[in-house]
Amino acid sequence: MDEEKRNKMRNPLIANAIADGDFFIANSASSVLLETVGIPASVASVASVVLASVPSQFVKILGRGEVRRMEEKEEMLREELLREEEETKRRKKQFWRRLVPVTALSSSAASSSSSSLALSSSSSSSAAAVAPKEKKKSGIDTSDIDLVEVFSDCTRWLAYDVLKTDFGNSIIWNGLVLDTTLTGLLFGSIAAISSQLYADVLYGVFKYGPENKRNMLMERGTRDTIALYTSRSISTATLFGVYEFAQGPVSRYIQGTLAGGVDGCVGSSNFEVCLQSYIELNAPGPSAEAQFRALVVNLSIVVQRLQDISGDTSWDDLVTLFRSWHL
Repeated sequence: MDEEKRNKMRNPLIANAIADGDFFIANSASSVLLETVGIPASVASVASVVLASVPSQFVKILGRGEVRRMEEKEEMLREELLREEEETKRRKKQFWRRLVPVTALSSSAASSSSSSLALSSSSSSSAAAVAPKEKKKSGIDTSDIDLVEVFSDCTRWLAYDVLKTDFGNSIIWNGLVLDTTLTGLLFGSIAAISSQLYADVLYGVFKYGPENKRNMLMERGTRDTIALYTSRSISTATLFGVYEFAQGPVSRYIQGTLAGGVDGCVGSSNFEVCLQSYIELNAPGPSAEAQFRALVVNLSIVVQRLQDISGDTSWDDLVTLFRSWHL
């Protein structure tokens, strides 16, 4: 039974991981685009969360639909096994009836015909029961759309954003300010617990959401509740911790690209110092329009540089350069 539960949970976990990755990409892109069109930063931060939830929830809906189809397939296989078992029993009965005298066989002909009719009717009814499932598979199941989960996810992202904005640089441990990775772990854990609590209240108290989710909440014991909150806390804390850890280096190289450092520092003996100099002295303005303009200009310069290199560089030059890197 535990193995069956793990198999059922494996696909939702993968879907949630992909959905969270989609949210980060969509949130970053939509936030910049909204600020570019003139929407204030405070409004854009909230609107970007809502917009980024659309592709994220779409991935989760696809994951729930896949789980539902797997369950329907398992149910069909169980029905097929039951039909095969009934057919085997019927054949055994026919074998023993052939061994009895003809008089006994004639007396039991009526009963066997009635049993065969019952079997045929049961098989036809089971086939009719399978047919609607196959039709349902191709249609749209509204139970895959969970508005409570949508609200819970939006609450999680907004709670993390609020915690990071208000307390990101004010948490001190042993006289030292915690770095962004540790604060990401802490704030992600708090945001996960609060969002799951909101979802449980909406499911259990206000009776919102799909019926199967409400039934799962009512059947959940203390141990399962602790395990659920712990897993959500650890997974979300890891997600935001990795995001904050990777955000610094990635943001630095993006800033260097916008400032022209990537193109200007290629071939430098100290690339990192050169890139930092470009960031400090040649960085674009803080507005989204200035950064977008700098990105287009520097990308065009890089494309032109690659075209010049491809025109002046032969295959022998590339082989010589590759060998110099590995010697």
